[in-house]
Amino acid sequence: MIIVIISAAVILLMIILTAVSAHRNSVRTDKHMRSSYGSIREYDSFLEDRMNEVAALFQHDSKDIPADCLVDDITWNDLDMDTIFALANHTDSFAGEQCLYSDLRILSRDKDTMNSREKLTQFYDGNEEKRNAVRRILLRLGKPIASYDISSLSDTIEDMRMPGSRLFPVRTAALLLTLAGGLLLKSTVLSSICLVIYLFNLVQHLRISSQFETRMNTVSAMGNVIGAATEISGIIPEHSEGISAELGEFRKTASWAAGMMRLSGMMSNDDMSNLFFSYILGPLLLDFIAYDRFISVIAGKKEQFMKVFRFVGENDCAIAIASYRRSLEHYCIPVTGPLGFSGLTHPAISGAVPNDLEVHRNIILTGSNASGKSTFIKAVTINIILARTICTCTADAASVPECGVATSMAVRDDILSGESYYIREIRYIKRMADLCANDRLIFLAIDEILRGTNTRERIAASKAVLRYFAGRKCILMAATHDIELAYALDGEFDNFYFTETLNEGDVVFDYTIRPGISTTSNAIRLLGAVGFPEEIITEALKELEEQA
Repeated sequence: MIIVIISAAVILLMIILTAVSAHRNSVRTDKHMRSSYGSIREYDSFLEDRMNEVAALFQHDSKDIPADCLVDDITWNDLDMDTIFALANHTDSFAGEQCLYSDLRILSRDKDTMNSREKLTQFYDGNEEKRNAVRRILLRLGKPIASYDISSLSDTIEDMRMPGSRLFPVRTAALLLTLAGGLLLKSTVLSSICLVIYLFNLVQHLRISSQFETRMNTVSAMGNVIGAATEISGIIPEHSEGISAELGEFRKTASWAAGMMRLSGMMSNDDMSNLFFSYILGPLLLDFIAYDRFISVIAGKKEQFMKVFRFVGENDCAIAIASYRRSLEHYCIPVTGPLGFSGLTHPAISGAVPNDLEVHRNIILTGSNASGKSTFIKAVTINIILARTICTCTADAASVPECGVATSMAVRDDILSGESYYIREIRYIKRMADLCANDRLIFLAIDEILRGTNTRERIAASKAVLRYFAGRKCILMAATHDIELAYALDGEFDNFYFTETLNEGDVVFDYTIRPGISTTSNAIRLLGAVGFPEEIITEALKELEEQA
């Protein structure tokens, strides 16, 4: 009797502790959702380490997409788009994070898809109750590293089967039958056979589990995605019409398999309770049977599964975009039309000086060192990408055409390949020429064109390159220190410039774009501003006067 009372008390205590823990988790989740929505996201120290995994969906999506519809690696790195992605990454789940990254690198979304995303974004922004209900589901999915393999493994899921998988049900049945026979018939022989099967299954379970742990976690995450999609569709049925058929196909078998897969979570750690479950449930091979059954279901319906995956990811993206917009100092929803911005700023620079720009033809941008040329070109290019992907610009108003994007900015020598700065730069520009061979409009951004060679040849080659692009279907913005180049092409290109003022020996920049060609140079003055010895400044100015 005392044992029964003690057991009941222990069970009751466990129930109470579980309920208290669940309540605390719920309170923490509610607090996180309130504080995080619309706030600038804190630095994620692990994001850089998992970027290859985050990019897996993009690698999957981009296989059959033309190059002129993608933000390629050169452009992505030139613009430091990892930083922009990190700022916009208000996602709560791995599915949303991967979808957002893929979306930012694909510039060929059709108008209906863009409009649908925008409606969903505005829906979540205006409906806190449903937004938080969906976020709770997404936060449960979280961002476990094994889950990022889903998109890359979904195409080859048949290859993920365990060795001897067809015999798992037979071995489980044999264990249960000999156990039942031994107990009912009190047969020593059957009990001995049961023990042998138990030990064999246990050893096999421990061995295979260690080999397939990551894959089992990935498959479990796939089941969780289906469960999350089912829950989300129930919360927002008005935005879930296009996914109901796929969920109907998966709900029964896949949900059962996903539930069975959770058994592996009870046996995955080294504490006493999990070891107990390992020795009791492991030899039954239930998690292996569920794993194999799940693979059988998904293998025949890979496209349907990826549609379910994207449904979850797109809902996470819509909430993330709405939250990102609220975190910005200002933003607008761009319209489709000739390229132009009012109050444009760089999305990664707090308190940036806004600028206006209307693009009527190709542009040459001049100006002194550190005056703002490069930042402005990046601001324009990044906002074109944001406009064509997440319908968001850091401007008061924006008009952006349907176009591709390519840049040549952060060129560096490649010591490993032996390529010089100039060789790499002309390769970058050659790829731009290749992109312009198609019918799609391309926005091209070049910072300090052909600076890797001598002045005389640089001017001649730059004229030829810029005139070539002027005859193609593109919008070109090129920055240069070569004032001669701007004058030579004046009338063929629109000229804009940035400048600075000298205030009590200090160089002051206003970072404001102006029409025309720069008439100032500040390289020597900057030497003085940062404290170079006066004799160097005097000698440099003297040399400059002699050249003039």
